[in-house]
Amino acid sequence: MRLLPAIILLLAACNVSAVTIDTLSVPGSGSEGDFLSFSATASGPGALTFGWDFGDGATGSGSVASHVYSDNGTYTVSLTVTNDALATATQSATISIINVDPIVDTLVVPAIVNAGELFTVSSTASDVSPDDTSAGITYGWAFGDGSFGSGGSTTGVYSAAGTYTGSLTVSDK
Repeated sequence: MRLLPAIILLLAACNVSAVTIDTLSVPGSGSEGDFLSFSATASGPGALTFGWDFGDGATGSGSVASHVYSDNGTYTVSLTVTNDALATATQSATISIINVDPIVDTLVVPAIVNAGELFTVSSTASDVSPDDTSAGITYGWAFGDGSFGSGGSTTGVYSAAGTYTGSLTVSDK
């Protein structure tokens, strides 16, 4: 009897250890236009990559990332860590972004107005949020005599002589 050489193939089970997110640091809140920092640590075999989804369509990478939210709201921030064997771990946290009021840039009002005379007031304002700016800034004028106006420029008439304290309120969406 003749013995043939046998080839023995040993298959070792691949032990792809899990990737673990050890720490996830997400600010609990911020304001529109704020520069916010996010960080995480993770462990697992092989090289690790960090992928951030900030919940508003923007993404980032690295164990430390930063983001600026352009609009107020509550967002879910997700981090996915992947190793070179494609094992992954994902964690999420929420962040609340608060609205920042618009700022009056210019204000033009007459110093003296005669009773019965038409006067014009005007203002411009800006907002840190491009979303709020594109939605429109509203202007509300109170002339101090019970009359009101709206818009970036408006007119009024004081029917009686006196001293009046007016006000302007600007707001966004």
